[in-house]
Amino acid sequence: MIFFLFALLLISCSAPEKRLEREGLTLAFHSQSSLISEVRELQLEHPIKISTAQTMNHLLLLHYEELTLRGGKKYIFSSNDVLDITPLITKALNRMRANK
Repeated sequence: MIFFLFALLLISCSAPEKRLEREGLTLAFHSQSSLISEVRELQLEHPIKISTAQTMNHLLLLHYEELTLRGGKKYIFSSNDVLDITPLITKALNRMRANK
């Protein structure tokens, strides 16, 4: 789900150099033409309205499994990371406009 949200974030922005920055985190927006064809073919619904709590929940649930003998689930973001980046990601997702 969060991959889809990040894809929406990247696809929806028209200015290739537009950036949002906050305390060591930078989100850079790239034009749709710079992305691979599979991403360009996604059918997107704009604008997306997502609350800070929903964004935080998605970020906290993102995880991967190590490709080792023991394996194991590892979370992508720590709780502190999520607290830091949630407002920025929520703001970016809520600012997306249709046809951009």
